[in-house]
Amino acid sequence: RHSRLASTVVAGGETSLYIYRIIPNKWAFAYVSLGPAAFFGSQVSYMAYCVQLHALFYMFLSYPLSFGFRYHVLIRPMPRIRDCVLLCFALWLIAFAQHILFIFSETDADFIREYLSVNKPEYNLTDFVVSGNHMIESPLTVITLASIVLPMFPIYVLVIYFYKKVHGYLALNTRNMREGTVKGHKRLMQALIIQASLPLLFIFPPITIYGLYHLEFINFTIIEYLVYVLFSFYPAASPVVTLYFVKPFNLAVRRLLGIPIKTKVRGMTPLINANKPVYYDEQAGSFSSDYFL
Repeated sequence: RHSRLASTVVAGGETSLYIYRIIPNKWAFAYVSLGPAAFFGSQVSYMAYCVQLHALFYMFLSYPLSFGFRYHVLIRPMPRIRDCVLLCFALWLIAFAQHILFIFSETDADFIREYLSVNKPEYNLTDFVVSGNHMIESPLTVITLASIVLPMFPIYVLVIYFYKKVHGYLALNTRNMREGTVKGHKRLMQALIIQASLPLLFIFPPITIYGLYHLEFINFTIIEYLVYVLFSFYPAASPVVTLYFVKPFNLAVRRLLGIPIKTKVRGMTPLINANKPVYYDEQAGSFSSDYFL
């Protein structure tokens, strides 16, 4: 969860720094920086774009890990922190390799400008910072795109697989587990599946629209800006899911915003322990420290 949160923060930060307009043209991809990164030139703007894609790709890689970890702790003992760190680091190395490929796939900015001036003479980008990739001039571009797109299908296959395994296990072992434990696992899986579904709303649609625009099935200049606008909703939506489902965060935000906290939160009366909040389930007549609402 923490690695995915960090990826979301990095991706959101780079999105704000870069604020890009993407102009696809035959074999080229031109990136026009409209954000603060433009003050530092095309190289810094391109690097900001690379970091954003790197964080996004690592976030996707971590989705199966989140679901797989939840299933692992149901059927086996809790893994050591060292093993978890090593696994996250191994996944990050895969994302880092893709990051390096994308950095070295950059095409000279002057070449991209000249290419656009020939193929889209109606565009005047003289006063803008432009960077980009050309699939023929920089063959690594094709490899980089393939490394981002192709893993998406197996990633979501694994997400669905572990999601079903967890629900199957909980259904078969309901009698052997505390009601609060079963509820906590189900709520966590619900939060994870909602977070894993967010790209279906805010990432895949702009990519699809962009692809149709690149292939000239649709031809609206606003699409060059729309990719960024739609994508920028994701870094904002993802933390909202966490703030809603995770009880300590939910209550902390309510206190911060001055929203009255009812004594009874979904049948749970909050008490204060010396170390952590404890909740009294008025229906079950027992104490609990459930982490999820």
